[in-house]
Amino acid sequence: MCSPSTTTPEPAGFEYEIAGLLAKELGVKLRVYWAYSSHDSYPSKLSSRGLCDLILGVMADDRFAQRVLYSRPYYVAKYQLVVGTGEGAPRAEEPLGVEEGLALRGLKGRVAKAFPSTEAILKAVAEGRVKAGYVISTRAPWLAQERWRDQLAFLPAAETLDCFPISAAVRKSDRDLKDAVDRAWIELDRSGRLAEVFARWHVPYERARVTDQSRETGS
Repeated sequence: MCSPSTTTPEPAGFEYEIAGLLAKELGVKLRVYWAYSSHDSYPSKLSSRGLCDLILGVMADDRFAQRVLYSRPYYVAKYQLVVGTGEGAPRAEEPLGVEEGLALRGLKGRVAKAFPSTEAILKAVAEGRVKAGYVISTRAPWLAQERWRDQLAFLPAAETLDCFPISAAVRKSDRDLKDAVDRAWIELDRSGRLAEVFARWHVPYERARVTDQSRETGS
């Protein structure tokens, strides 16, 4: 498997834990190849290079639909507002801290103040230098718990436009593996084992709905 967690910190990341759960459910041995999750070369890692058989943490992309199959989504990543503990939602005229270089639809014309990283946004909110930040659910809550415990609160993100179902990707020829992974996601969700991993990492766990179209394309 290719993993979008990280080789540097201990522990390595929630996707690494999920990889272990998936391997156990499939009855296979886990061997991890660390990949750059933001890089668009993941189809070549599966096909031409043959570095791994499955990649986790992938947003289904139609550009690569002729080269890979996507599993059913196993969770949803969302952007949400973070404020200081006890604070309410920011007023419309108040700027939101956002990570520089990102195109986020959910800002809806709001004034944004750019920061170099999610960590920098959280620090600014905790120190009162910005009222609120607009941050990704898969990283920000864990960082807040680790470094600014009890200083930050995350507001519900049910209506966000920046919502990304996350899947696994396999080679186009590995339809049987894709089907087995789909069954594994269903069982890991049903048993509560996926939710337990997300809870340990303080990451909101939301199931992704599978549409008829996504089933046809393997996403």
